[in-house]
Amino acid sequence: MGSSFAALQQMGMLDGSQREGFFTGQTFISYFQVESMLWEYPKVLEAGVIVLSDSTQKQTLHIYLALEENSMNEREINAFCSEVANFVRNQFVIGCSLRVQVREKLPMTRSGKILRTVLKDWNTSSPILKSID
Repeated sequence: MGSSFAALQQMGMLDGSQREGFFTGQTFISYFQVESMLWEYPKVLEAGVIVLSDSTQKQTLHIYLALEENSMNEREINAFCSEVANFVRNQFVIGCSLRVQVREKLPMTRSGKILRTVLKDWNTSSPILKSID
């Protein structure tokens, strides 16, 4: 069982279903932990989080935010994204790169859950209001 569990864990699967979070060192951080912390952050209306790996297996934490008001200019959005990135790094020990994006609205189900499959697709296709790495 040990090797099967390790193989599933390496593929991002536990008990045959997709993990709803990521490991940083030996610590598991759920997407919900990060999102619920961001909902309390000033100006944030909606928050969605996913982790994507590139071809070299390097992970990047992607944070998608919809703001209460979108009246900020580009410089203000850049500063806000930097603040959010620093806030997340101070709250969690994150050993991967971090990317914050501001969007008009986040994709949700009728019950209000974030559609992470759409967030993964957004990584390459949807227009970004502002992004900071």
